[in-house]
Amino acid sequence: MLGRRPFAYAFPQGTRLRILLNLKRGELKDPDGVAESIVGRSHEGQGDWTVVLADGRDLERAMPLVRQTFEAAERRA
Repeated sequence: MLGRRPFAYAFPQGTRLRILLNLKRGELKDPDGVAESIVGRSHEGQGDWTVVLADGRDLERAMPLVRQTFEAAERRA
């Protein structure tokens, strides 16, 4: 957590981990389309983007997005 709110939320789902990135639409730079927009859908936590980790490759692809979210939260704090 940076400042008053978490930069991401993690939700275990069986053998997968869903991470909700606390960035609004237009803030996330995701040229590879790794994250899924959840705008307009009911969900826990804050943010408009989610990534699902099922294996090591998913983790490698998601880490730049998690880092981007962390750095944005640092700037806001």
